[in-house]
Amino acid sequence: MTDCLKNDPVFTNMIKAIGIEPNDRKRIYYTICIFTRLLLAGWVLQYHDKKILHVLMLIFSAIGIGIIYPKLDGEQWWSRRFHLFIAIMIFLLALYLLNGGEKQFSKYLAYLMYLDVGVGVAMSLMKPWCSL
Repeated sequence: MTDCLKNDPVFTNMIKAIGIEPNDRKRIYYTICIFTRLLLAGWVLQYHDKKILHVLMLIFSAIGIGIIYPKLDGEQWWSRRFHLFIAIMIFLLALYLLNGGEKQFSKYLAYLMYLDVGVGVAMSLMKPWCSL
């Protein structure tokens, strides 16, 4: 199981607990995960100029950084280093916007999220899926 780049033990245990076969994770990734992330990015694009969104982006990107950084050497279907880079960029942009930065840059919060999804999907297509 450790040789599989597309295996996240936490996620695998979570889907097992709700009765989903671990080998169905590809379908879950391309439907639920990608759809949810695109939906969130669209929501961010729609409300990009709201201060509460900037606060939420700051909080969630900080949480993401805290989760990703300790596992930086690992890799699954996305590059953790790239994912960390995006989280840091979102954190810095949200901080900039909260400190009176130019609102025209607030759309970049969503653009960074779309970029993260796009690169994640591209990387998932380049790496083979393995059976667990």
